[in-house]
Amino acid sequence: MFKLFFAPLGVLILVAAFSGCGNTDDNNDGIGNSSDLTTQQIGEAMVSIDESSGNASGTVMSTNYLEASCSGASFAACGASMANAAVKNFGGCTIAGGLVSVSGTVTLSYTGTGSATCTIPASGDSVSRVPAFTATLVGGAAFTASALSTGQILTRTGGSSFTLNNTGIRRVYTSASGATLADMTTMTTSDITISGTTRTDRVINGGALQVKNNLTSQVCTATPNNVAWTSMTCNCPTSGTWTGSCSTGESLSVAFSSTCGQVATTFGSTSKTLTIDRCN
Repeated sequence: MFKLFFAPLGVLILVAAFSGCGNTDDNNDGIGNSSDLTTQQIGEAMVSIDESSGNASGTVMSTNYLEASCSGASFAACGASMANAAVKNFGGCTIAGGLVSVSGTVTLSYTGTGSATCTIPASGDSVSRVPAFTATLVGGAAFTASALSTGQILTRTGGSSFTLNNTGIRRVYTSASGATLADMTTMTTSDITISGTTRTDRVINGGALQVKNNLTSQVCTATPNNVAWTSMTCNCPTSGTWTGSCSTGESLSVAFSSTCGQVATTFGSTSKTLTIDRCN
């Protein structure tokens, strides 16, 4: 059986999982129930904050797993492809020894005083991150990430404070035959507050993240409470809790632990420990 992951790093792990399967086509055993999928999406949002965080100088973190691992894929110089923007074109680059190819782009678009240099140095300056790429496994299974509108918008509100607005990021996994195995959309219904500029002092609070399972129509909304990064070697928080509720009537809680990527989850009356696939 194979396990579903929601980001390019997960696609690489998925390759190893496929290697032990005789016939994986359209077999979604092991993908996980809706509560597990929701937890993974909250974790994905945390990694995304880490990958696009602002710092004191006004520059924005833009390196992620695919840029590091996909040969030749990096952000072009500011303004090279379009004004006030930096664009990364994957151009069919490969990972996992050529077993996964990646096509499409990620675009960072800047507004405000630093737009011409692709920075956000002053209060009110912002950057939007719009993914539009597909990672395809040899044989045809694929992971696609796309923005519903302007994607994720990071706005500086002070020297070391920011807000995050997400107008909608959709992540879809399909089998080799084209069957949709998972289809999730995340967005903020109110802005999330971020304080701190490094992994040793970043804390998020308030706002609300909505996670929708497009296959089941379940919608869960959660709010972070003192969710903090404390380790330079982990791209995910190591303390704090997300709490909220789902349209199915269940309450939810996702508590990060000092072990990178390990969370304690409670959905309704069911509690378990999970590992966020993208944390490392």
